[in-house]
Amino acid sequence: MKQIALVLCLVCFYNFGYTQDTIQNSASETKNEDELLVSDETPVFPGCKRRKTEDARKKCMSDKVSRFIMRRYNVDIFNDLNFPSGKYNITIMFKLDKEGGVIEAKARGPHPLLEEEAVRVINKLPRIIPGKAKGKPVTMPYSLSMDFGVY
Repeated sequence: MKQIALVLCLVCFYNFGYTQDTIQNSASETKNEDELLVSDETPVFPGCKRRKTEDARKKCMSDKVSRFIMRRYNVDIFNDLNFPSGKYNITIMFKLDKEGGVIEAKARGPHPLLEEEAVRVINKLPRIIPGKAKGKPVTMPYSLSMDFGVY
């Protein structure tokens, strides 16, 4: 039986949200909807708030989300689908709302069942301290990549 190596390339995760440190204002906050703000503070995973620098908080969040996904993603689904040997990728896109909850989660991958599992896991993330722009909580878009290898 083929073995599956779940390799979450969450080095990509580190960059996933932090390459998107801009937030689009809602129509009620600005006259020009295309205007972008730079976030003052990125979201912080529970347990990472005490880190002293923004980079340390980002790394902590990346590490904790990585562990969260690795523990909860059901790789048996991959076994059941009998994929040929090779490397496969699932991309997950979602937003963290102003209260720190996951909204609008979507995934793209080699099979709908793998996408559904990715969305299921991401929707179980605990509340995250939301990102802020101009001192106020904002909704922020994120994406991350998960790589699977079948050997």
